[in-house]
This record gives sequence, C-alpha cells and structure tokens, in this order.
Amino acid sequence: MMSNENNNNNSNNNNNNSDNRSITQSNPHEIITTTTSSSRRRPPQQNRLILPEETYQHTLSNIIRRNYYPSLPSLHRDIAILTHRSNGNVAGAVAVRRAARILQSHEESADKEENRRESEAVNGNSNGNGNGN
Repeated sequence: MMSNENNNNNSNNNNNNSDNRSITQSNPHEIITTTTSSSRRRPPQQNRLILPEETYQHTLSNIIRRNYYPSLPSLHRDIAILTHRSNGNVAGAVAVRRAARILQSHEESADKEENRRESEAVNGNSNGNGNGN
C-alpha cells in the first residue's frame, strides 16, 4: 500500500513538473528542455554547422593533404609537365605551368581570406561582441 501512495505522489510530481517545462526542438538532432523558472539559464549555444558526409570527407581530405603532404600538388604538376614534354607537346607543358601558377595565386588569396575570417571569428568570440572589433 505504501508503494501505491509513493507512485501516486511521483505521478503527481511528474504532472506538476511537466506544467513548468516545455520541450523545444530547434535542431532535429538536439532536444533542449527549458523551464519557465528564471532561476535556470541555458548556457550560450555554440554555432555549429552539420556538414553532409560528402562535404565533410572532402574537407577532411583537403586538410590532411595540406598538412601532411604539402608537396603533392607540385608533384602532380611536375608529372603533367614532364608527360607533355616527353610527348613533344611543349605548348601543353607551358599551359600546365601557367595554370599551376594561376591556381597557386588563387589558393594563396583564398588562404589569406580564410585566415582573416578565422581571426575575426576568434577576436569576435574572445571579446564577446561578435563583430570582430
């Protein structure tokens, strides 16, 4: 009999608690329980981007290639140039070299832009105002 009374009390407590809580779902992978009480505050949410698997793998491959095999693009370029030269196609070899220079300048400018954005994000997060100043 005692256990029935405890169960009834627990169910009443659960009903009372459910009146004060609401469940919101802003992200399909995340359920956040909020209370109407002002005594509980949620920690600030981090801005996270969930990437598709294909994009994630491509980005991770590029990072690994950049960090662990930095000479790989120049080796591919050299192979292409030597292949054109061995076939007697000097114009093709020159075109590959020009394309490699253009690609390198674009990559350098993209890297500078990415570094600028990262430093703005870090500076914005460190002082709490989010505008990079």
